[in-house]
Amino acid sequence: MNVTIKKVFGTGLLVALMAILAGGNALAYGGPFEPIPHLNSMIATVNSSGAPSSLKNELSKKLENMIKLVQKDKDDKSVLKMERFKNDLEKMKKGQYKHYKDLPLTDRLALIALANEYLANM
Repeated sequence: MNVTIKKVFGTGLLVALMAILAGGNALAYGGPFEPIPHLNSMIATVNSSGAPSSLKNELSKKLENMIKLVQKDKDDKSVLKMERFKNDLEKMKKGQYKHYKDLPLTDRLALIALANEYLANM
């Protein structure tokens, strides 16, 4: 199978698509959903975005805290944090959350897609 990706989207969306193709989507591969690699792919998406480093650090820390919750078998709390994270991203998309206005649209959309997948599989 040959896949051609044109440089239309930002690097964050490209990283998210690559993560999903590499095994982030449990439905496509028939295996169990692995939350920690999925959260790591979200961190990679944040780090590859065109956002300022302070914003990258803040978002990465939120995702790292979710990884720690999953490692402690506190899946319910990680789901609640992901829902808040997704809500913040959606507010950014609508321009209601001014603090994160520097996160590019394609990166926000990629993170929202990854957050939806996480929530659907947890």
